[in-house]
Amino acid sequence: MDAQAVAAIVGLVTLVSIAAWRFSRVETVLKIVVRNQEDQHSCQHTMSKELVRVNANLKTVKSVLMRHLKQEEAK
Repeated sequence: MDAQAVAAIVGLVTLVSIAAWRFSRVETVLKIVVRNQEDQHSCQHTMSKELVRVNANLKTVKSVLMRHLKQEEAK
């Protein structure tokens, strides 16, 4: 094997190594993105449940205030 062939093989191995490293980095980033989306979905679900509770509490407060207002009007 001459020096040029060895240099070509070394260059090719280097390029494959860099490509593998970059693929690994992309894979890691994609895993992080997927995990963040799952966390975001979980957070949205929790927020939705909390909003339902807040809405129920507001309806209760409205009901109590309306009852109180009717009692005051009746006096």
